[in-house]
Order: sequence, then structure tokens, then C-alpha cells
Amino acid sequence: MAGLPVASSLVAPHIDCSSTASLSSKDVKCTGLAWAAMEPCAGSLLPVRSSAASPGIRTPVGLGRTAGLNDIIFRRSNYGRNEEKSGRVTEIVQQFTPSPSSLPEGNPKPCQNPLRSWGSRAAFTIVQATSSSDYLEDDSQLNSVKDYNSALLNCVKDGRMRDAMTIFKRFEGAGLKPDVVSYTALIQGFGKLKSYNKVTDVFSRMQRNRCPPDLKLCTVLISTYGNGGLPVLAESAMQYAQAQGLQPDAIAYTALVHAYAQEGLWEEAEKTLSDMLDVGIVDDRPYAALVAAYGKAGLTDNVNKILETMKASGVEASTTLYNTLINIHSKAEAPEKARAVLQLMQADGCQCDEITYTSVMEAYSRNKQPLMAESMMGEMKRAGIQPGPVSYGVLISAYCRAGRLGDAERILRAMQNAKCKPTVEIYNMMISGYASAKMRSQAERMFQTMQDCGLRPDAVTFNTLISMYIKSRKRKQAEDCYIRMQQLGCKPNAVTYKILLKAYTDYNNSIDAERIRLDMRKAGISLETLS
Repeated sequence: MAGLPVASSLVAPHIDCSSTASLSSKDVKCTGLAWAAMEPCAGSLLPVRSSAASPGIRTPVGLGRTAGLNDIIFRRSNYGRNEEKSGRVTEIVQQFTPSPSSLPEGNPKPCQNPLRSWGSRAAFTIVQATSSSDYLEDDSQLNSVKDYNSALLNCVKDGRMRDAMTIFKRFEGAGLKPDVVSYTALIQGFGKLKSYNKVTDVFSRMQRNRCPPDLKLCTVLISTYGNGGLPVLAESAMQYAQAQGLQPDAIAYTALVHAYAQEGLWEEAEKTLSDMLDVGIVDDRPYAALVAAYGKAGLTDNVNKILETMKASGVEASTTLYNTLINIHSKAEAPEKARAVLQLMQADGCQCDEITYTSVMEAYSRNKQPLMAESMMGEMKRAGIQPGPVSYGVLISAYCRAGRLGDAERILRAMQNAKCKPTVEIYNMMISGYASAKMRSQAERMFQTMQDCGLRPDAVTFNTLISMYIKSRKRKQAEDCYIRMQQLGCKPNAVTYKILLKAYTDYNNSIDAERIRLDMRKAGISLETLS
């Protein structure tokens, strides 16, 4: 259902440490070649497996583990990846490998508490203060490592990495030694901005300062590179963790499976699952990541195969994995298969949640079966689960798609009676439904009701109304709506300008068309954006 976050919320494998980006596959191939020429050293990210190595230590990809993997990666070089990073992968791998002089004496030991706190609650006021750039002029209130870490995390959360680096430099200048939490925060921040060179620079700096890593930092590295389309570097981060004496957990393996799966390296993803079982970790989350990837690629036969392998390995399916399966059938517009998975959950004694029922409702909604979707909501209530805004939104969308706007408004009233507050997205569905049915007065009424409830219309709301007025040849109302949009502080977007520009061009109104072009230029939107 457009506008609702149901489908995205069901995909288990995405790791929240960074956002998605890509690197030239040609560079990745060069990385494999660089590894072949490197000498392993103590604490290296790239340990070479001996014949007596334990199953938990992994050999680098391309060194006899999977024949032809580099060739597979090389064939993926026409994806339009970021050429700015060309030639950097070899340097990245070298930075990951510390020199002997930078290593601490003796064997590296894992942190005593890899799940340490991110900072004290007492630093809350300091964290708030750092949201102001003026605060960076005076760091007299930052007296401890925890204080600095709290300030760093606040900047990272807001995406203010320049301020974060300023605090970090003052951190070092104050005679305090940044700890693994400090470096993890910076890696997460730069990962979200897709600045993978910066990620590697921060990690290299941590090694030079002889700060021992913990499992969380290594997992963040795996997921950061994995979500960025760099599975080879994600694998390297896994090897680094093992070389430091850290035992990767299910979260780390899930991140690595996701890294390979999203690049279509299915054999490597399945080998990672096998390695996880070899070290005694029995968890269904990595399987859910691979199942979701297979489903997204339309490889349903592979989904069934991996489920059989999982069952044979004694891994019990959780609610997350079942929800992933239901989501796959929902997107394939196969509601009966989605419902069959729900019934299988109930037979296995697995707890169904709101996502489970809502996903089945979504399947019926996509198939234009609103009555079945409402039946599923009734089943959800009988199971003692109170529907939330997303569930109601799915049902309202189902009736709007079927053109049954009276029933859609009935569900909206039921939602309000259940003390569940409708969202902007739900009102947008109703407005769009009435606009599509050419019921202009009802759309206007819903728009007013939305504001009376204290909700602020967004660009989607105004674009729907403007388009409705133009199609009804109500040009003055469309222009008034455009003005009202800006008065309420809602910025017109490319869709807004495209609707208005096309309307004025079709009406041969060159003066107003030029005015819209001028507004576009002021907003920093080019004509190429509209094509």
C-alpha cells in the first residue's frame, strides 16, 4: 500500500547502522588481488586459515574459498557506482591491517563489557546543549569520557558530523583518551552519510591510538560496509573481530549474510550460515535475512530450500521469520499463501503480532479484497491485539482502492472511536480517494477535518488537491491552494511544480508558467528534475 511503512517494517535483515551505497565492483576485485600480496601479521584484519584452523576463523574471499567470486564481482561493475572511491579499496584494506608497532603488547583481548553504556543520564543537559553550534565554542562542561561520548552521540544522531569531529578533536586535546564507544559513534555517523573513506579513516585512527575493539564496533563495521554494497570489506571486518579474540554473535552473522545477499552472492551468504552453525550459534535471524533477500529477488524455490535447511539444522522459526515470509507473499499478491503462513504460525505455537495480521491484510488489500482484509482485522482483535494506525490505514486503503469510500470513512470513524488517532497519511488516502472519484466537496471536507484534528497537511496533501482542482478546471482554487501551501510552511516539491507547470503550459498561460519556473529556480529545483 503506497504511503504506508508496513512492507519496509517487515524486512528483517536491514541493519540500522548505516544507509545504502555502493562502490565500484572493479575496486572490490582489486581488493582481492591486494589481499593475495599481503603478509599476515598479529591482529591483522586478514588472518590466513591454516589447515588446523577452527571453523570459526574464515579465510578471505577469493583465496581458495569460493572459486570465481572475484569474477562474479567484476561482472557487476556496470552499476554506476561512485567513481570517487576508485582505487581506494586497496588502501582501505591496508589501513585495516595495523603495523606491528601500532599493536599493543601481548595478545589482543576483547573488551570486558562489549555491550557497555553509551553515556550517563547526567550528561543529558550537555547533550541538549551541543545541538547549538555556539556550544562548541566552550567545552568547559565536558569533564569526562562519558560526557564527550554523549555529546558525540547527539551530533551523530542529528547527522552533524562536522560538529562531531570538532568535539572529538577537543576530546583528544583535553588529555582524555577516546574509547571504543567514541569510535563506534563516529563510524555509525559516517556510515549513515555513506562516507566509507571516513569510516576507514576513523577505524585506522582507533588502531593507531591502540584502542581495543569490542564486538559492537566490529558488528557496526560489518553492517556499515554490508549496507554500502561492500561485502568483501564486511567479510574483512568479521575476520578482524575473530583475530582479536572476539566471537561474532547472531547479529554480526545477520549483517554479513545481508551484505552478501543484497549483492546476489547467494553461495557466500549460505556459507556464512553454515559457518555460524559450526561455531554453535543457533538463531533464525540470519536465515530471515536470506529469506527476505531471496523473496525480494523472486527466488521462491530458494526460499523453500533454505527453510528446509533451517528446519534440518534444528533452528526454530521466530515471529520475525514468519512475518518475512508473509511479506513475500503479500508483495506477490498471493493472499491465500500469506494466510497459510499465518495458520502455520498458529499451529507451531508461534506468537502472532500486529505485523503478522497487518501483512495478511495488506495482501488482501493489494488483491482488492477489502472484506477479507476487514475479516483479518476482526481476527486480530479476537486474538487480543489492538490494531494501530498502520493496520487501520491498510484497511482504509483497501476500501479506497475498491472505490468503496463510504466503507473507508466508516473504518476511519471506528478508528477514532477506538482512541486511535488517524495520521496524515490516512487523511491523504481519504482525500485522494474522493479526488479520484471527482467528489471535490468531500475531499475539501476531509482536508478541513484533518486540520481540525491538529494535523498539518504535507506536500502529498496539497499536490492531491492542486491536481484535483486542475482536472476540474478550477484554476483559481488550484492557485489558492498553492499559495496556502506556502503560507502553512509546506515547501512545494518537484511534483507540485510539475503539476502547475503542465497546467499553465496546456492553458497557453506563458506568464504564469514563467512564474512557476522562477519559483522552481528559487527552490533549487531544475527542469531536468521534472522529466
